[in-house]
Amino acid sequence: MHFVQLAPGVVSVPRPATAQTTSVLPDSGFSFAGLRPRSNTLTIDGPDNNDRYSGASRTELSLETVREFQVVTNGYAAENGGASGGAINVVTKSGTNAIHGDAFIFREFGALDAPPPLEDTLGVKPDVTRFRGGFSMGGPVAKDRTFFYAAVEWEQTHGQAASDIDPQTASMINTHMVPGIPRLTTGLFPTALTETEWSGKVTHAETPRHLLMVRVAGTNRTDTTDAFNTGGLSDISARGSNGTRDTTVSAMWPNVLGSRATNDVRGQLASRHVGLSTTDTRGPGMSIAGVADFGRPYANRRPSVSPIEFPSLQRHTSVEIKKR
Repeated sequence: MHFVQLAPGVVSVPRPATAQTTSVLPDSGFSFAGLRPRSNTLTIDGPDNNDRYSGASRTELSLETVREFQVVTNGYAAENGGASGGAINVVTKSGTNAIHGDAFIFREFGALDAPPPLEDTLGVKPDVTRFRGGFSMGGPVAKDRTFFYAAVEWEQTHGQAASDIDPQTASMINTHMVPGIPRLTTGLFPTALTETEWSGKVTHAETPRHLLMVRVAGTNRTDTTDAFNTGGLSDISARGSNGTRDTTVSAMWPNVLGSRATNDVRGQLASRHVGLSTTDTRGPGMSIAGVADFGRPYANRRPSVSPIEFPSLQRHTSVEIKKR
């Protein structure tokens, strides 16, 4: 949703990554008029798309399925309530009588990248391989009556990162380590990201004044060794991984009752599964201010579970019904 930055008074908020106590909960990523990123409301085709705990965007959509978007920073209507910041509504595409599709591929190779200017990699340029691709297609199920539109987008990234802990300092700390406590590492270590975004929408026109729309969407994301505690003085043992799986089923029933009245009924069922883990699953966690952070951080509450298994550290199902 980086297109939101084009609106006046909106800035992107980078992820904090300097301390052991940094929150691992995401937020919307945007600040409206200086307000917190968790103060915004995000909707897709009307129904809410906010995480109830952190205010982050829940299900993410491929740009191939976005028809238009609306950013409201003032003059809020009743349907934009529930937030003190900005209101963002995304409208998805519907199929037509003509079959149409799009496809794209993006590829990145580390050999063509410049070395990171602010990261000490001990003279070695990190390697990265990134692939992102997707496609969409829409068309009729029954001409002039029922239409479909579907889109899928996926990303896979394998990279490397390094901490800025001084090698001599790391060596000195390691000499005083007792058995059983992970030793600090220097140099590059691997990171990875995989993400899949999918959605499907069916629109049925009972009459020109009465429509029924059903949309199913989901996002699966796994971030390995680069999810939280990514500050320059964080050893790989203190870094975190996460797995997030979102699924949403929503339905809209708009009706034009006359030249001055409309009726819009919306319903949604959404679920989110989030799992967190750290490289060091035993502990203890240690922080030497201004020198190094290493060991199992406080954020790891399920040390025995791998992040790709999507453990239910934050599991909830929400049901929403709106009527205008």
